[in-house]
Amino acid sequence: MEGIINKQITKKSYEWRIKKIQELKQETAATLKSIEATTGMKGRLSFICDKIRLLSESSDSEEQLHCFIYIMFALVHHEQHRGLPAARVGSLLKMGYALLKVNGIKPSTSKLSYLYGELHLIKSQILINEGDVWLAAWELQISKNISGENKIGSDGFHYLSLGIRNLAAGNGSMAMDFFERAEKYSPVHSSIFQKARVYRCKSQRLSSQLDSANELTEASLSIVDADTPVHEELTWERTCTNIAESNSLHEMISMVRLGKPHYHSTYVLEAFLWSRAVNSYQWFKSLPKLTTILRKFEQPKADPFCRSVRALDEAYDTNIPMINRLNKLGQTLNDNNKIKDINKRLLIYLAATRWLIRSNQYNLARLTFSEYESLSLRVSNGINRDGLGIANDLVTRIWKARHAS
Repeated sequence: MEGIINKQITKKSYEWRIKKIQELKQETAATLKSIEATTGMKGRLSFICDKIRLLSESSDSEEQLHCFIYIMFALVHHEQHRGLPAARVGSLLKMGYALLKVNGIKPSTSKLSYLYGELHLIKSQILINEGDVWLAAWELQISKNISGENKIGSDGFHYLSLGIRNLAAGNGSMAMDFFERAEKYSPVHSSIFQKARVYRCKSQRLSSQLDSANELTEASLSIVDADTPVHEELTWERTCTNIAESNSLHEMISMVRLGKPHYHSTYVLEAFLWSRAVNSYQWFKSLPKLTTILRKFEQPKADPFCRSVRALDEAYDTNIPMINRLNKLGQTLNDNNKIKDINKRLLIYLAATRWLIRSNQYNLARLTFSEYESLSLRVSNGINRDGLGIANDLVTRIWKARHAS
């Protein structure tokens, strides 16, 4: 990579142009689609890395453009599927910067400044997947500021992205403002508008604005097509709001049955957490065993969310020594902030609290519930200590010293 910064371009007649860049992106995407069809995702990433290794040695400006495009495809691949070590991600970002610099592209002022913006945008997306939501929001704003006149995406896209990152960070009020702006700058039937609407419904629910969340969800369901992912998300949000009002999981459990629209890994695993987070054992046997769920949906073992769900399931296994269960749960809770979905983080803290109380581990329960309350207060701008609406018994509980572990 260091060599790129100091290389002299030998083919000076070639100039990077927007049209040519778009053509090369399309050609590269088609090539990679063909590679993936024959070698799979790992083969696709291996092909990309081999191309970067070969092209990075060139001082030809056209080949350097090819190299930059493959770097972007490598980073996007990692954001979506992972597969690169953290050090490699960092070196690719630096290499991309070096290629832009050596080809005379300046941040903010060049017509191709948006290429810097693309680097910062994909860095932001990788960071939020890793749970570093604060820096992800920072990088997103840099992406907008550095892109110049050919900005990346629409204003609606920018505000949606800012909203997602702020909600992940627990800034509920600010997130709702950004989601409203995203809707304002986007057509009603666009994916940006509809995603922003789903997130706004979720933000209102987690901020304890249950009536507003219900009204907005019902209004939104009337303008989206049925049998679409957005419709699924909105009906799920409506169910979560109903749980906060009824403490009953009957509707949610029926939604994630085999053959139902919500029979997907994310919904089934979330339903599992809800069953552990409410103040009742009655829903424990309403879902298949977690091992069956994970085998069915082939969830990655290293994923922080899946690790937390596994730890909470094993916590109830009395065949495992208590100290082992406590150690595993503590280790996974330490990574809870790496989960970008704040709703899932709240569920994990509350489900852990319920098990710890049932296991007479009161001081640890106070610790996890304190995290739950803190996150609830943050997302609701200091209004509500129970973000999910199902922990009133714990909010009003007197945690006495005699409950010491």
